[in-house]
Amino acid sequence: MQDEIQQSNIVTAIDIGTEKIKVLVGRVQRDRVELLGRGDELTNRSAAGGLPQKNVWKGTICNFDAVREKLRTAIHEAEEDAGVVAEDTHLCVAIGGDKLGVEFNDAEIPI
Repeated sequence: MQDEIQQSNIVTAIDIGTEKIKVLVGRVQRDRVELLGRGDELTNRSAAGGLPQKNVWKGTICNFDAVREKLRTAIHEAEEDAGVVAEDTHLCVAIGGDKLGVEFNDAEIPI
């Protein structure tokens, strides 16, 4: 299926929230986006499903290593669901918190 989808038309949306990390992978077609896959991961649950952890608290990332691993898991799940690898895509990220500022940049971030 990956060969059928032009990689340049793939978009990835990431929402890092206090409760969940959500990832959507879609394909841009004219004036709309077709959802291809989704993945999510509980933000504050330990890997073994044990006691809650404060990885994200009130919109602020407190444990970057744990959030990065959970983000990788959610991205992998969305890619598997979509049948594509989310490389060289347009990326939309939503995060919040009381200390959040806005700055626009182009960047490459290895995940």
